[in-house]
Amino acid sequence: MKPAEELLEEISRKRSALRLHRAWSAGEGRIYALLRKAAEFRAREIDAGIQTDVPWETLFEFVIEWHHQFPLGDGDCDEEAAFEVLTSAIEFSRWEQIEHSIRMGGYSVRRRGGDLRVRHAWDVALEAADMYLESRARPRELPPFSEVERGWARARPVESREGPPFEVLKASADRATVSLDAWRKSAPEGYLPDSFALGNGLTMREATVLLAGIMGLADLCELAARSAARLESTLAHLDRQVMVDALSQLCPEVPTAHIHDLLERLTYRVGRSARTAPLVESGEKIILCPPLITSRAVDVIALRTAAQDASRFGRVGHTLGKRAKEWEDWFAAIPGVVARSGVKVLRADGKRAGDLDVIAVDAENKLGICLEIKWPIDAVTRREVGKVESWVTSAADQLGRVRGELESGTAVAELPDGWPQLSEIEMTWGVGTPQQLCLRPISVQGIYPTSLRYLIEAGDPPSLRSVVEMLKRPDLPKRGLHYSEEAFTLRMGHHAVVVDRVGLRQFGWRPRFPNLV
Repeated sequence: MKPAEELLEEISRKRSALRLHRAWSAGEGRIYALLRKAAEFRAREIDAGIQTDVPWETLFEFVIEWHHQFPLGDGDCDEEAAFEVLTSAIEFSRWEQIEHSIRMGGYSVRRRGGDLRVRHAWDVALEAADMYLESRARPRELPPFSEVERGWARARPVESREGPPFEVLKASADRATVSLDAWRKSAPEGYLPDSFALGNGLTMREATVLLAGIMGLADLCELAARSAARLESTLAHLDRQVMVDALSQLCPEVPTAHIHDLLERLTYRVGRSARTAPLVESGEKIILCPPLITSRAVDVIALRTAAQDASRFGRVGHTLGKRAKEWEDWFAAIPGVVARSGVKVLRADGKRAGDLDVIAVDAENKLGICLEIKWPIDAVTRREVGKVESWVTSAADQLGRVRGELESGTAVAELPDGWPQLSEIEMTWGVGTPQQLCLRPISVQGIYPTSLRYLIEAGDPPSLRSVVEMLKRPDLPKRGLHYSEEAFTLRMGHHAVVVDRVGLRQFGWRPRFPNLV
């Protein structure tokens, strides 16, 4: 058996064992009690300055998903049982990421004595570049807790289970609104406009202010827990109608029906992700889990809540597709370049062979770039990263087919009047996404993937030729200078499995366009 197949088989057996272990160790625990223990362990690590290799959001996500797949039952959950469940979650999350990367082809597995060596199979400089670009896109200054919030937390009795008064919740929601807007506007590739329709009449602005109210409550939970040194009280556990009433008071301009709609979208169900549906039903109540309420992914949360309903997301997805215009505007700002999006490609019989999503031409130098644009919902998990890469590879196949018809003469692009014909232009072909670079190799020759975030971060291109060179030979972080590949070891039966992972060395890298004469 090949090493990769052997490791995948071992991981499959490990998963089955962990499921049985979870059902046994957590069979007496309620989801609320277990999540409280998880919140307590997380707070202890934060206070101790401990950095785990598995994000706590991932552990909360697994615990919630497991509860719905394998219900944890009723009764109390003691610390020992909770610790066993969380330990299983940590182990499972490590193996799940490795398994997914192996199946995608991102890892190669070799036998080294009795050990299995798992190495990156693709260019990890691309992953390091995405990590740098994400860090650069973070807003640098976010508002701290106000004195109103801090004063309430200090004065709150330790044993109190009452929620904050309106003026405190309003102050926290206002602060969260500023943070959400800062995160949204920090994305170099742009953000969803407030008027963006998310289905059922809900707009992006309404979703943002409602999420700010929920986030404000989550922040107050953590602040109160720390002030009272009651780490297990981090979670909010409240009636759904209480949350509806609070949000109605905070956001009187939002129809109550829209509040109910968004809360339903944000409530975890089997098949959803706890990262974007972070509210958990517990009988007649809702559990609000602060570590899962993050301002970083507000646009993603709003879009994925819309995507849960295929009939509703059709129109949303169509609107996202129109954001290719942002690429057109970026190309059109390059000196001497004209750009157009949505150019039809027709066959001799008048039938459409496809479209050129964005084409940019430097007529004087007879140079052109054509990109197939995909605007998927941004990834927040490893599995979603793989889905975006699948989009890119399928887009390359699609563009390769259209390119073949254009080059063979069986189809013609309806270019604007005054433009040179494609046969007169030295064309470069590629696939563009909003922010994620594609690690997976493209099988179609001569098609280059890139991201709008990457090109924007490189600064203003001096010419279209500099962009062409950037597509073909991207400027990436250098191993040993900007990033390292660090190995960590896991035990799998009788094997030691040694796995590579990327570590950033410094935060001084950014892409640069080449200087061309």
